[in-house]
Amino acid sequence: MRTRFKTLTVGMVLATAAMAGCSSTTGGSAGAIQDDVTSPAPTSSSSSAGPTSSPDQVGPSPAPTEAPASPVASPTDLPSPTDSPDDPALLGSTDVNNNVCDSGLEYECGDIGSSGVGTIFYASSAPFACGANMESSCNYLEVAPNGWNGKLVNCNGCGGNPNKTSDWGQSSIGTGKGYAYCTGSGNDNRIPNASGVIIGFGYMNTSAMLSMCDSGNAAEQVRGYTGGGQTDWSLPSLYELNALFYYPDRNAIGGFAADDYWSSTQYSKYNAWFQNFTKGNQRYYEEKNPNGVRPVRAF
Repeated sequence: MRTRFKTLTVGMVLATAAMAGCSSTTGGSAGAIQDDVTSPAPTSSSSSAGPTSSPDQVGPSPAPTEAPASPVASPTDLPSPTDSPDDPALLGSTDVNNNVCDSGLEYECGDIGSSGVGTIFYASSAPFACGANMESSCNYLEVAPNGWNGKLVNCNGCGGNPNKTSDWGQSSIGTGKGYAYCTGSGNDNRIPNASGVIIGFGYMNTSAMLSMCDSGNAAEQVRGYTGGGQTDWSLPSLYELNALFYYPDRNAIGGFAADDYWSSTQYSKYNAWFQNFTKGNQRYYEEKNPNGVRPVRAF
């Protein structure tokens, strides 16, 4: 069995109804959703306090705004879930570095996930809410393999091993310039249901982005990936992206750039959160800025 990687736990957020086990659809359109079967919530949990909302800004920030400056996060480094309609408080991990690799489960960290192509980087014995309406229940996160987008490209600032990654280019273009979080109406407006922070919100955030962002942006890239026949690959939420960065065997998955990656979590009407994959810094920046993307999925 694998060692449980868990640093400092700052709490879990309890949904009104959490679930026990889910699977994802394997066919249909790109909008196919995870199962929405509910089950009784766990009998105990703790909550995490934090700001109730992120303020809309008057205009784009002139430069990236830092969240944590240290690769070792402290309890205040990550934004907390809120009770706002765009970010309902639901069951999910608020572990500081989100290193959850519980043993004794059907899948464990490092295993190939249910898609048959991705690698498990988060395995929790406590189920978390997931799916299109956060009404499903999941225990795992898996990440798409290196080369998921069909063509490896050289990228600016790419320092991973190997020094090429599809995270910065399309299969038909291969520019190596990365992708905008959002252009279109979502670039200067709040995107409803795209500000979810915690583990499990990636699918909902990504689906919301698709409704207000132009083609070619980050959400379309990850949702268009159908590895293993799955249609629910998504841009990770801020905590999901953090879990991927701190996953101890991330280099074994391969193809990650030593550069910035978009999360699916919008910060304000002009900015969204991303994470640097060198130091782990989480910052928000203008949504039209190009960054890397890597699909993940919950099941």
